[in-house]
Order: sequence, then C-alpha cells, then structure tokens
Amino acid sequence: MGIDLFDSASYALYAKDDRYLTPEGTKRLEELDYFPCSCPVCSRYTPQELHEMPKEERARLLALHNLWVIREELNRVKQAIKEGTLWELVDERARSHPKMFAAYKRLLEYREYLEKNEPVTKASAFFKVSEEAMSWPIVQRAKERAERVKSKFSETVEHPIFGEIPKYLSLSYPFAQSEGEEDFSITRPARREARNYIMAIAEYQFGEGAGDAFRDAFVELSRKTGMPRQIKAKGRHLATFRAEDGLLTLGIEGAKRLHKVLPFPRMRVVVNEDAEPFAKRGKNVFAKFVVDADPEIRPYDEVLVVNERDELLATGQTLLNGEELRVFQNGLAVKVRRGVGK
Repeated sequence: MGIDLFDSASYALYAKDDRYLTPEGTKRLEELDYFPCSCPVCSRYTPQELHEMPKEERARLLALHNLWVIREELNRVKQAIKEGTLWELVDERARSHPKMFAAYKRLLEYREYLEKNEPVTKASAFFKVSEEAMSWPIVQRAKERAERVKSKFSETVEHPIFGEIPKYLSLSYPFAQSEGEEDFSITRPARREARNYIMAIAEYQFGEGAGDAFRDAFVELSRKTGMPRQIKAKGRHLATFRAEDGLLTLGIEGAKRLHKVLPFPRMRVVVNEDAEPFAKRGKNVFAKFVVDADPEIRPYDEVLVVNERDELLATGQTLLNGEELRVFQNGLAVKVRRGVGK
C-alpha cells in the first residue's frame, strides 16, 4: 500500500529510550519482569540485569534485540506470503492496537483493488479467523462466482461459512478447503453427476460459457478416494482435476475447446511473434513478450496463450494478473504446461 513496515532507524532510537520492541509494539524496559523473547540478548540477560547496566551498553543490547525482532517479523511476513496466509497475519497483527484495527477495516473497503492481486488458489486453506475475514477479497470473489454458477446449476448445499453454494462447487477452493467453527462435510460425487461437477467448476474458474467445453466429457473417478481425476472426451485428455484445490489444470485439448467457447480476450495472454515459436514448443512466456491480456485474469489462473491473430499456442498458469501482464517488462509471466506443437 506504499507504507513502510517499520522505521529503519527505529531499533536504535527505541533502544536509546529504553524501549523494548515486540511484534505487538514497544514496552518500557522498567515495565518488564520477564523477556517474551528468546533472542541471544533475551536468552542471556534478565530485564533487571539490563536495567542495571551502563546506559551505553544497555542501549547497544536493546538495539540488538530490537533489530532481531524486526528481522524475525520480516521473515514471518515473507513466509506468510509464500504460504498464502498473509491475510491471517494481517488480521492478527491489526488487533494489537485500536488504531491499527481501524486502519485494517478501512483497508478492507478497497476490495476491488485488492481482489485484482488476490491469487485464485492457495496452498493453504481459508481460515475464518474473524468476522472481518468474510470481507477478504477471496471470500467476496468466491461468493460472486458462485452466484454466476448458481444460475446454471440450481442445486445447492448449505456451507457453514459461505452460506448457500452450488452443490457442484463443494469440492473446490475455497469452499472445500476452509475451516470455520463448524465442519463442512464433503460428499463424494456420484458417477452420474461427475460431469456436472466439472462443468460447474469450469464456469466458476474460467467464466460464463466455459462449462460447454466439457459437455460431452467423461470423468474418471479415483478408485481409492472416489474423487474426479482425469477428464477426457473421445479418448483425448481435456483436463485434470487437482486434488489439492478442486480446480482444473488444462490439457491442450481442453484449452482448444475453451478457446472456441470463450470469446476474445477472455482468459487470453497475447504474445508477440518473437515468443510464438517458443510457446508452441511448451516454453515459458516472459513478460516482455506479452502484448495484451484479459484484464480479468488473476494470479495463478489457468490461461490460454495466443498470438496476435488469436491462434492458440499453449496453455499454462499465469503468475501475474491481467493488468500486470500488460505492463510488466521483466520476469516470468506464464508457466506454460503444454504447447500446441509439443
């Protein structure tokens, strides 16, 4: 949001003022009977011992502790980003002070901006840790997409967190991969309904009309779990149902079908002629070769890579949203899974 996480000189300034840094804020050294930390300074000294030291030595040791806490917190933030749990960390940290909590609630008013950068799937489940969590971008997006699916698949189930959702989305992120006060029971799909699950997931994942690409699909169910696995039609592989998030990974035949039913520029990443032969062979797409993209694409979406004539070249997973795909000039843009010539 363009705001510093911390003042880069704070660790030393706080130390000179006998202020002891914690993840929730600062405390005066004289207020402490115990150190709530296991850094090298806190493990070696007690608050009383530090308080009795000469001011210069005390400030040096407090500065080391404060710097340790800042470093630890930055690592915690980076790990949360990596795991997809940054919102949970924000929710927790915001409760350390009333003004922080007010700022957090104000931040959630900018849902449309935040949603553009919110990944469509995460390695971690959605945890309803508070009522504010129901305003997180992933929740609002899931509800909006579920309403779209509901218009075509009217059969619903009651979800303890998300309320009434289409039955055929009950295996997919974030509905199945969520934790609240009450458990959500996942039912294995009956074989006769398996195709409906795949069509509904396609509508949810790729947009209105995407389910038509799988209308004649045959869905293989796992003998062990009873869950969908491979999706085929006329002996050709269309997609794979991902066990970890209940979404679809496209094969090239599935991509060809989606390309036909989805109007341009839906789910497209358009590359220039320099990248065209490499994408066809299944090579990754870099940002500097992208000339256009669907602005509705979100990070980790399964996308269609096309040339400037809208000819399908490949399919893969984007690392950027649609706006970033258009403007970024450096770095990896799409991890290509399959090219039409591979």
